[in-house]
Amino acid sequence: DGFRAAAAAVDDPAALPRAAAELRDAVGTVTFPERVRDAVLGEYRRLGSGPVAVRSSATAEDSAGTSFAGMHETYNNVVGEDALLERIRDCWASLYGDRVIAYRASQRMDEEPVLAVVVQTQVASDRSGVMFTVDPSTGARDRLVIEAALGLGEVVVSGLVEPDTYIVAKDGLRLASVRVGRQSLRLVPGPGGSVEREDLSAADADARVLSDAEVIEVAELGLRVEAHYGEPQDTEWAYSGGRLWMLQSRPVTTLGGPSAASADDASPAEGPPVGSVLLRGLGA
Repeated sequence: DGFRAAAAAVDDPAALPRAAAELRDAVGTVTFPERVRDAVLGEYRRLGSGPVAVRSSATAEDSAGTSFAGMHETYNNVVGEDALLERIRDCWASLYGDRVIAYRASQRMDEEPVLAVVVQTQVASDRSGVMFTVDPSTGARDRLVIEAALGLGEVVVSGLVEPDTYIVAKDGLRLASVRVGRQSLRLVPGPGGSVEREDLSAADADARVLSDAEVIEVAELGLRVEAHYGEPQDTEWAYSGGRLWMLQSRPVTTLGGPSAASADDASPAEGPPVGSVLLRGLGA
């Protein structure tokens, strides 16, 4: 009832933030049932009680028709049992962010939402990024698009830096193009469960993030994930100490209709030619 009441207030700029805040405050008072608390902490101890990532996974999040990218909370480098429980509660509360409620209302999703929380061993990534196993801008399925940055991947998904962009042709896994971005900072795990911002030197800011061989290694992993799920994937990956990790995979939600078979075929009937730059800058 509280969610539906908040959703009904989406057109009221004063009522929506107030209703959403009341819902988040209510979640903040939740006490973990003893059996749930014991189960969570038991698994945390089984992971070694070290740093973990605490990630939200809501119903309908990044399904074929919707995308909640960046709306529900994810926390990196969470250390300690009390901090873990608090961050799980914070993930639950993120179901009732102003933007989340407004987006659900715009999609006519009026059912009470449900959110799971995933706790993963923290990958202290020195390089990370995202990868689409299809070109999300054209729908071309014969290429992969990889974006890469230094440090934790939050800088890419949140638009804090301009990442490198690598285009890989699936035919023979060939590196088709490289655009090196300029990165002024990186995020790294800090002491006591913190995440710290480090400014980069001019040399590091302008340096390429991945070698040709590493780009192909990331692309190979992307193809395996796509084959596993049987459809194009939007993934997050990371390198840590030379080892490649797949952090997350979900369906690509931006294709919106029949996909082009290849980049050459991806010529819309209206609008600018494929490949035209419409604007430049960092994502909001």
